[in-house]
Amino acid sequence: MKKSKVPTKEEIEAKKEELAKKAKETIEETKSGKRSSPITDFLNEIKEIIKEMIDNGVSYKKISKAIYDVYSFKVSEQTVRAFAHSTLGVPARKRSAAKPGTATPTKPKSSSEIKDELIEKNKQKTGKATL
Repeated sequence: MKKSKVPTKEEIEAKKEELAKKAKETIEETKSGKRSSPITDFLNEIKEIIKEMIDNGVSYKKISKAIYDVYSFKVSEQTVRAFAHSTLGVPARKRSAAKPGTATPTKPKSSSEIKDELIEKNKQKTGKATL
């Protein structure tokens, strides 16, 4: 295994200014708090159009398809959704345990209760109490 070469004092002094400049750039990037990617940069350029589409009820899937149709640049539906939530301030829909209008049973029915219901239904259909 090759050992790393430790820089000499002269080499350290010669590159100290370069390191300070690099450190300053890194600190500025960190302070801004924004990580950037080519896709995010692209979406930032068209964010007004995306916001308008969302405000008018266009689905994230259709937005993704429209971007591809126009720019031939693939942006996934999930990426558009994440961009809308993080950058555009679009609130995420809350998930609910049950769909509206559906009743949730308080407890599951026992097998004897199910049998009794079937017998009752058969009585109504045929007039006999058979299963």
